[in-house]
Amino acid sequence: MTSTYQAVMLKGKGGLDQLEVVELPLEAPKAGELRVKIRAAGAGFTDITMRTGYYPYRPPFPFVQGYELVGEVDALGEGVTGLRLGQRVAALTVHGAYAEYIVREADHFVPVPDGLDDAEAVALILNYVTAYQMIHRSAKMTPGQTALVTGANGGVGTALLELLRLHGVKAVGAVSKKHFDLVRALGGEPIESRAAPLEELVHALHPDGVDVAFDGLGGKGTGECIRATKKGGMVVSYGFMGTLEGGNLAAFRGFAALFVGAFFAGGGRASTGSPRSIGRTGSRSRRICPSSSRCWRRARSRRASPPGCRSSPPPRRSAGSPPAASWGRSSTSASCRPEATPRRG
Repeated sequence: MTSTYQAVMLKGKGGLDQLEVVELPLEAPKAGELRVKIRAAGAGFTDITMRTGYYPYRPPFPFVQGYELVGEVDALGEGVTGLRLGQRVAALTVHGAYAEYIVREADHFVPVPDGLDDAEAVALILNYVTAYQMIHRSAKMTPGQTALVTGANGGVGTALLELLRLHGVKAVGAVSKKHFDLVRALGGEPIESRAAPLEELVHALHPDGVDVAFDGLGGKGTGECIRATKKGGMVVSYGFMGTLEGGNLAAFRGFAALFVGAFFAGGGRASTGSPRSIGRTGSRSRRICPSSSRCWRRARSRRASPPGCRSSPPPRRSAGSPPAASWGRSSTSASCRPEATPRRG
């Protein structure tokens, strides 16, 4: 058995030159832990943002990147039950998956059903966990309601469209014109996001506004989402792609629109949900799920459908990577996702 393994270490903020293949010591799992040989790791927008921009849940440099993985159990720590050597498992890691091996607590992992391709399975984890938790835990949507999805051609956006359709919710997808066919194929009604302010486009289809807006862009788009909801509606803010060029100031404007403007726009509820936070338009705001692995573990222990969300502290680090930054705790957990077509954005 080898005594080392290879991993891709992110040394600091910058370009691809900040990624370096390193040799790390292969550690035996402690009590309650698994060592997993990684078969597939997801690569998406969050990984790029950690390297090039602002990402609030990035651990200190240097660290091994990799937000999600599918692998096989290579070694069992003392007291681990319910899993066996060689069994395929999946995990929402946040970091540590760009490696040949990883060591984490056993309850970070869930079994992967037979017959699923490794790459297709790993593409489901972050996007569909996030989308499912927002629909069912944050917004608590019911069949017959209406929703706005911004960035509807992205990984989480397409997951939202599919899961909203399965739940009987009528969705409006904000995208550029070239993605209209994609939105229609996933059950949504496309609107051209840059043709006019979002609230005007939404109110042309739904004069009273939508019940829930899922805001994956942040910045000025958050205010437009608030104005696109009906009185008593909700905005679930989970991303900040629209703030990357503006940095922290743009991000602050988005949160200000959510937590302050919500009191005046729509007279209803505004909510920042899922991975980032949640508030209510025309009501009080609250923050939800800033981390990742606890909800995954909690749902697994309850034998819920594939678990996931962002919840309190970060997962245990992989062997050789530095400790993760401390993450805030929250009082609300998230949920899981049913099967859907994979798309990693």
